[in-house]
Amino acid sequence: MPAIDNIGKTVPNVVLDTVVIKESGVELKMHIKEYLYADGTGTWATNDSYKEKLQIRIKVKTDRGESFAYVSCDNAEIDRTKPGQQQKIYYNFILRQGEPETAAAFPGAPIGDPFFCENLTISAETFISRSKLPTIDFGAIPFVELAGATSSVEVVKDSNPLTRTTGYFLNNSFYTGPRTQLTNGRWVTGNARNESSEFLVERDVPNVKVMDVRGIFLTKTRVDAEIENQIANIINNSQSPYFSGISSTRDTNGFLRFLFTFDYRRAYSEQSLYGPTFDNLSDRLQDRVLKMSTLQSLVLKRKRTGTSYDNLPVEIVIASGEASGDRFVDINNDNAAIKEEEFNFQKGTLYLRSFSGVDKLFKEISAGKYKYSTDVTFKDGIYKFLSFQAEDLRKSTVILQKYIDRLETKADGNTISESFTAQVRRESDFLNRPYIRALVSLSENIYFYETGQHKKLIRTLRGWLSPITGTKDTLNSALLLMDSIQNMLENLMITVRGDISEATTQGLPRGNMIYNISETFTQEFNAADSFKNGLTFLSAKEILEPADPDGLVKMTAPQFESRVEDESVNFFKSKSATFSIASSDGAVSSTTKTTSFTYLTPTAVRLNDQIYAVGTIKNLKSTSGLDITSLSLGDSKNKYKSVLSRLRSAPITDTGVGSETLDISPISDPSFEHVVPEWDTANPPPSDPPTVAFGDSINAGSYDNPFNKLKIVSTSPTGDSIIISNISGKHAELTRDQFDLLPNYFKAILAGSQTFGDSFSKILAKADTGDIDPYSLIIGSTVKLEVLIDFNKNNESKPKYLIRDPKWVPLTYELYRNHPGTNLLCRLTKYDNSALGFERSNTAAVFNHFFVLESPVISNIYGPDGGNLQADINGARSLEDLIGIFSAYGVEYDPNTSPSSQLDANACAVLVDEKMIEEADDA
Repeated sequence: MPAIDNIGKTVPNVVLDTVVIKESGVELKMHIKEYLYADGTGTWATNDSYKEKLQIRIKVKTDRGESFAYVSCDNAEIDRTKPGQQQKIYYNFILRQGEPETAAAFPGAPIGDPFFCENLTISAETFISRSKLPTIDFGAIPFVELAGATSSVEVVKDSNPLTRTTGYFLNNSFYTGPRTQLTNGRWVTGNARNESSEFLVERDVPNVKVMDVRGIFLTKTRVDAEIENQIANIINNSQSPYFSGISSTRDTNGFLRFLFTFDYRRAYSEQSLYGPTFDNLSDRLQDRVLKMSTLQSLVLKRKRTGTSYDNLPVEIVIASGEASGDRFVDINNDNAAIKEEEFNFQKGTLYLRSFSGVDKLFKEISAGKYKYSTDVTFKDGIYKFLSFQAEDLRKSTVILQKYIDRLETKADGNTISESFTAQVRRESDFLNRPYIRALVSLSENIYFYETGQHKKLIRTLRGWLSPITGTKDTLNSALLLMDSIQNMLENLMITVRGDISEATTQGLPRGNMIYNISETFTQEFNAADSFKNGLTFLSAKEILEPADPDGLVKMTAPQFESRVEDESVNFFKSKSATFSIASSDGAVSSTTKTTSFTYLTPTAVRLNDQIYAVGTIKNLKSTSGLDITSLSLGDSKNKYKSVLSRLRSAPITDTGVGSETLDISPISDPSFEHVVPEWDTANPPPSDPPTVAFGDSINAGSYDNPFNKLKIVSTSPTGDSIIISNISGKHAELTRDQFDLLPNYFKAILAGSQTFGDSFSKILAKADTGDIDPYSLIIGSTVKLEVLIDFNKNNESKPKYLIRDPKWVPLTYELYRNHPGTNLLCRLTKYDNSALGFERSNTAAVFNHFFVLESPVISNIYGPDGGNLQADINGARSLEDLIGIFSAYGVEYDPNTSPSSQLDANACAVLVDEKMIEEADDA
């Protein structure tokens, strides 16, 4: 390749190397490549006329505007003593607040605060404008300029400077090869996990492109004063609840399936002798301590309650554990099962650990009330953690000392020469350079000191160590600090070594490194409750579960998307139907996609040993002792009436859920509270109609026919509120957002029968003849799907989870796509809605109302539309994932061919950027 092709195709390209955030402004450090031929001429820098024409355009873009600044290249100089070599010509430029080149990007920002913005991106590109080429006749060609490639840096996001990123450590250095992310969020080596894969340690590392040196400590004396106090270790006697409630459900086989979550981080914080040290660490380091600790055993027990049974022994349901951190052993035997689950709310860490399982023997118990309890034993990994930190710091210190010994400086004997910096960059990748290794070690171990200035200290250390801002003196200051921290770590390790004991002497001043926690769940389970009556919702093809379950039911993405698609097609003709609903003063529209993932109707009913499928029974597998039939076969009318009657008289509790009131009675949708729309005085809202006579509505068992009553009366003048006549004939007010979140079944009724699919048309035809039972059973049993996204937290300075206060939200397509490659913990809640006048037709049990849902990297249900592309890219965990995503969008990637010849600019950039990240090659 000719040398000039590596410099730029149209004009020499500029590279924005680093953005340095300072008190007085933003300093940009850039370079343009040049090549000096043997005859002493270069590709551009030796041509004075060309240099005068070439400029660098800097674009400053914030959330409030954008500004431009310009840098001339006419003073470019090249080292003429180095022919036959590629060189870099460096440029520095400072953006200052209040000057013309930044005014539009920071309107109204305080002087001296260059980051009065939420988001900031700075880019640079070289160009030669048309005005600089007066001797060329372009004729009618709309020529504006010759421009080079753009070099951009995202500097601020959500008001935070992007100075840190993640590096992956293996053995004694940073790993820059291919890697794969597992479902639990951990990373291993290789393009796919296999026997040779090794686990990688995630570490916070500096972002090579962004530095923030505002408000740093100016002298080593100030740093020493700030970190003079090591964290003291004081025994914490707090006894917080460390376990969530036990969420449980019964399947159609009668097995009791359960799930609970353990707050591992809080348990360590409050039970370990080194809790105060642990609390002071960064989130990343806390996760590392937990990973180096071991959950030696977890035992689930069951005991009959009541004073008459106090002397009965506690029965062990299941027990398991792990030999090393984050390696829990799943168990499944004839009596029970338990396994560790990985959910989206755990965010790839060990802060929370969730376990699901099955009590297979509970179905054999016919009387009595029972409670479950759990015993956990974990071994403290603090010594292993300290050993890792100390050894890493020792090696980083040796590497930095060698770097200082060979340092080349400018004439002042202190400033690092650019040629030496370039040489070091050629010798090793970014994360393994001496000053970066030192910075990573210092940035982690600074958390062992009691100070509220950790971030300021880290910024200071980066300023000391970076060849851009540091000097020989500051490097030596960092080296002295590393020696000091090594001594502190060694003293702490001596203390821990003196405390280590395998004996469980919890409560003594020292000596214990193994901790025991026991808790009894508050829920009570009545074995006398029947599990033989209820509704199933998750699948129309596999109504009966396997006879040997290992935990909660899990639905793969294809299974769930097929279930949602079938529901939409059966009821609304299409998986992405649009409802157009007219009113007296306007029209509104909504699509099935908005709530297609949020609501489901039942697929089958179980009554004792009889299964009634709502749809076809073709290809359904039979189970010994159970008879399967379809509600639509034979005397359909009497079948619906009989089944509905028996469901209404069935026990109203969901067997196996204990005392959880959520699943004992229907939940009225909290998003449909009464809202007063903003009607103007000239257009008041319509009044309620007169009371409708009882005989005017078709009903069965006092259940109203929605096809006669439900309609939109009017919309507010602003269009943000709607008045409906609900199922019971009353007027109700809904905001537009509330209307969009209604179940699609009711939006279809409002839109008219032209939107009805086969299933809905049959229900309407029955209702027209006075038979409301199919509607009552199918639509009247609707459930709402919800997802556990997190647990609420307390108001401490470093908030901790309130493990018994979960945050459940409706499952939507958007939420499903926003957590690609993870598992979602879902629940089915019985739905009713007072604003609609909709009341459930029955309160029968819901089988498997807790289940696990897989969220895929690539979703197929709505096709590769533009709205999904970014979500798919965000979920990619490897280059292979990205290639698969683009393949789904019709773009094939051949790694043996230049990406730019196959993909458009944006797609190419994504693939190339990901490959660069995986290879960590910033040379």
